[in-house]
Amino acid sequence: MDTDSPDQYPILLQALGSLVVRFSALEEFIRDVIMIASGSRDAAVPILTSRLPFKTLVEKFGAVCLEFGPVYGSPQDIKQFCSLLDKINDDRNELMHSVWPSEPSDAPYIRYKMSADRKKGLMMNVREVSADEVNAIVARMVAAEAKLLEIAMRPIKPEDVQGDNL
Repeated sequence: MDTDSPDQYPILLQALGSLVVRFSALEEFIRDVIMIASGSRDAAVPILTSRLPFKTLVEKFGAVCLEFGPVYGSPQDIKQFCSLLDKINDDRNELMHSVWPSEPSDAPYIRYKMSADRKKGLMMNVREVSADEVNAIVARMVAAEAKLLEIAMRPIKPEDVQGDNL
């Protein structure tokens, strides 16, 4: 296989590339929505959210949505969406922080992720991964981006704000 030509890359490698790009976009979009949902135009918000780990960024996003009113959903809806974002992150991390020892092909790849547990010892966690599995995670990212856009576009009315947040 000529792997110097982009047309010749196996579909799994293309899917993993999409996973990397879409995850980066999702992460940046969460930062943008934190700024929009908080109503802040202050440069401090991007400064404070830059380089935060994804899970912390999701926690801040959830806190902003809860603090700035029911217009962003019920506390249960916000918690559920944040859990979905965390699951996307976990699934992405499992794939990105793995070893891919098999040769490039369109067949499922073998990947493994070493882990150590004080009760079980060292584990290899070997399994096959297909392009369809990776693309399903990418599709969940796209759906999450659509939900974030929906949240960002909701108008904030004074009566929607809890407390003295406006």
